[in-house]
Amino acid sequence: MKRNGFGAEGLKVGSFKFSGTQKQVLDQEKGISVSSYAVGSGGFSYSQNKESVERGFNRFKDLGVADWQRLQVSQGISRTAESAGFKSKFLSLGYEGSRVQDFERNKGIEKQKVSLDSKNWAFEMGTQAVDSGFNRFEAERGAFGLEAGLKRQSAALTKGIIGKGLNLTYNKSSIDNGVGSFDASDIAVSGKTWALNLGSRGSDKTFNRLGSMQPGEIDSHMRAVAGMYGPNAGLQPADRQAFLGSSGIQRDGASFNTALKGGTLNVNQVKVTGAKDSASIHSANVVGKNLQFSMRKLNTGTAFNEISRLMPYEQQQLGLLSGISRTDLNLAMQMSKGQTFNFSTMSAEKDGTGAGRTNLSYRSQGLEVDYNLRNVDKGFNVMGLVDSQRDMMNSLSGFSQKDSRVKFNALKNIRFEYSASSAYRDATEELRASDALMFSMALDPTLQVDYAKSSQMAKQSTSTLFAANMERVSLSKRFGNQSLSITNEKRDNDGSQNSAHDSNRTTVAIETKLTGNTSFRTEQTRTAFEDGGKEDVNSNSLSTKIAKNVGVSVTDTNIDRGSSDRNEVKRDYGVWFDFGKGIRASYGYVRQLNGDNAGFGSSSVSFGQDANRIAAEQALGGVAGANVNGTMLGFQNGTNTWDEQAGRAQAFSSASLQTTKPFSLGFLKDSKFSLNSYMASDNSRWLREDVTSSFESKVGKYGFGMNYRGQVDQTGSRAVDRTYKLNTDTSGKAPLAASMSYKQRVLPTNQEYAIRDYKVDYKGIKGFTLSNQIQTNPEGPANPNIVLGTQPLAQRRNTWRMDYTASKEFTLGGQFDELIDDAIRSIRRTAGFNLVLNQRSGSPLSFFYGIEQSDLAGNRQDYVRFGLTFEQKASSNQVFSLALTNQGWLNNANSTLANQNDWVGRLNYQWRFK
Repeated sequence: MKRNGFGAEGLKVGSFKFSGTQKQVLDQEKGISVSSYAVGSGGFSYSQNKESVERGFNRFKDLGVADWQRLQVSQGISRTAESAGFKSKFLSLGYEGSRVQDFERNKGIEKQKVSLDSKNWAFEMGTQAVDSGFNRFEAERGAFGLEAGLKRQSAALTKGIIGKGLNLTYNKSSIDNGVGSFDASDIAVSGKTWALNLGSRGSDKTFNRLGSMQPGEIDSHMRAVAGMYGPNAGLQPADRQAFLGSSGIQRDGASFNTALKGGTLNVNQVKVTGAKDSASIHSANVVGKNLQFSMRKLNTGTAFNEISRLMPYEQQQLGLLSGISRTDLNLAMQMSKGQTFNFSTMSAEKDGTGAGRTNLSYRSQGLEVDYNLRNVDKGFNVMGLVDSQRDMMNSLSGFSQKDSRVKFNALKNIRFEYSASSAYRDATEELRASDALMFSMALDPTLQVDYAKSSQMAKQSTSTLFAANMERVSLSKRFGNQSLSITNEKRDNDGSQNSAHDSNRTTVAIETKLTGNTSFRTEQTRTAFEDGGKEDVNSNSLSTKIAKNVGVSVTDTNIDRGSSDRNEVKRDYGVWFDFGKGIRASYGYVRQLNGDNAGFGSSSVSFGQDANRIAAEQALGGVAGANVNGTMLGFQNGTNTWDEQAGRAQAFSSASLQTTKPFSLGFLKDSKFSLNSYMASDNSRWLREDVTSSFESKVGKYGFGMNYRGQVDQTGSRAVDRTYKLNTDTSGKAPLAASMSYKQRVLPTNQEYAIRDYKVDYKGIKGFTLSNQIQTNPEGPANPNIVLGTQPLAQRRNTWRMDYTASKEFTLGGQFDELIDDAIRSIRRTAGFNLVLNQRSGSPLSFFYGIEQSDLAGNRQDYVRFGLTFEQKASSNQVFSLALTNQGWLNNANSTLANQNDWVGRLNYQWRFK
């Protein structure tokens, strides 16, 4: 191998300064050439760096350079980078260029940039081209790996001061694939109180390389498109997929913002153009101190068929309908303190049909007024609109509808509310109407009058389909410990689709406290129906404390409908015991007779913290445990029976028991116990069973525990977990300690799993610890939808770990891990160590080395990782760090990465300004 080279530094010829190096390494006739030149004079400078690797040179390992692997894969490649600049008092000019050339195939990458910077102006222009068929990316893969066959052009005015307080910026870029292009441009002009922005993004239908852009570049274009519609754009992952499939769509946006006295004005325009037609939005917004006004006009062409290919965010702005014209107006006013007025209207038209709405609202202290108009032509697709009232309007197809509401509560003792609604369909002469009135007045603190009236009606032509009217008057009066309420309710029904009878119902209710601990309530209801039928309800309730901590309640209800087979009898009994500190036991029993042969019975028992009785229709849930001498105890039980289903009984129970303080039992110390269960059955058939229990204790320095969990599903199949745990050192101070967990799982299919987790720790030498952990069939993530809540994984794991701290300045650690996954037939082994020096000095030096070996279904991969990190805190405000890491492949499945090394270097300097 032959080396030659020369170098020059600091040569001067007049005002010119020159430096350069030329190096060449030859292996017989093939070699590597590296050159670097720089020349400068005054404000002018030029430099060039070039590297060329000829194919046939094989002695890369003998070069003695760190990046010999990069040179090895660069055979047949030349790289050239050059830059030029000129600086004067008034401006600076710059040029940067680079070329990566496959000189064997005459294909490559070329990149150029020209820049100009002055006091008021800054301009950049650049080009980049990657030849089609070029595939020798190697080191450039991250930046150019997807760019083959693409040509980029860009021009940007990054600074443009065109007057006092006036700024102009401009940016334009294009990506060309030879048959089409993607173009983007942005123009911004701003003054002290105003700003004008113009933007466009579009591509030819033949451009199919949107996915070749860098992820950050794609995100930038997506944000620019979303920003055309206004601020606060919330993009989602689905928007990215849609954007990448939007070839052939042109988007143009313009916005103008200015500050007004006490407010702002924003005018915005967006146009989306497809192959044959377009869609556009024109909007204006005014925000003042006490006023907000917005106007929005949407038009989509009848031949605009690209809506389904737009980003979902854009679809939320444009809707889903082609050929639509829509106008929105919104006004919000703060009229005075506590007074607001809001107005909004929307009208949409498509193919001669349309929909619209108008909403008015007024709010003041104690008064609310709303008025709404809506109309939807038959055949108009309301669901294609994006509107807050879309679902309501969809139910009004073919109708014109209006509704109003007034609510008054400005006076302390009077409440009033009225609402009315009507909808008319002209084509079928169909009318729907309803109204409701509510009035309440407290004549004095003990006397209140309530009045309510409502009506519903549906007509078609001159025929009444449905009509229902209700009028209710009630009076309530308190007399010391007694209260009286009288209510009369009349209902009138009519219409061919309403079979209910007119009725008149009167209810009288009296409630009184017989003694300080006893209350009584009686309620009598008499209902007379138009057809001569009746329904008389007699209900009486008594509640009393028969002792300081014992109470009972009884309710008896009889419903007389004039026929023994339709009458009902309901009895409800309840008892509660209060043991103090919120500990309570409750019992309830409900008996219901329906006619002569049907009936229902329900009983319940509860014990726990503030435990109340369970209603017959209430789902059984857990009850908070009550603390009984250091033990939390809770219990619920419910039973339902039916007379007409002899022998059928539903039973539910839930129980919990847990010790809150450790207890001793002979030689067993610091013991803990818990039990939780939930069981349900119907007609002797198990619906559910879930039982868990645990016991932990100590014998000397040893700790042990046992856990049980059993589940039964609706088929009667049982699954069980039995877990046994042992810990040889509960203090954490013994030099040698072991912990073992063994779980035996039996599934309903009688399939068994042994879930093991064994660990041994040794720390008999000061500063030194050694541990070994073995696991088999570890449990996966918790999932409440599968039996016993977890799924065992067909894995085996063996982990060794060592840590050694010789002093406060020196630590050493190492680990070996082997994971065998029988489900996918894989083995992975990792081993490594790390060393840290000068840990407390403020300038620690750390080194790590590791190797990983994996085998997946016979495909093997091996690689090593090592790295060096140095950190230095020069002062309280300055931090310097240097890191160098390498990942070297020893072997992979198809040997494409064998002997390849990936080096990463990072230099970081931080200076914090106070």
